[in-house]
Amino acid sequence: MAQSANELERAYHQIPSELRKRWRANYDRYMAEQPKPEQSRSWLAILGEAQLQNAEAQVAAGKYAQM
Repeated sequence: MAQSANELERAYHQIPSELRKRWRANYDRYMAEQPKPEQSRSWLAILGEAQLQNAEAQVAAGKYAQM
């Protein structure tokens, strides 16, 4: 395994640095264009959001009941 790693490293360094820089810039541009994954929320944040929505629904229901 170490031998194949050394071979890959030698092959990598045979590629001109300008080409490696262009590949890297293309890759970075491609990754910047990709949609960002939604970050997972903690259960506490989800619970708080649900409680807030529930409270808002109760307020809205109370307003409609008074009409």
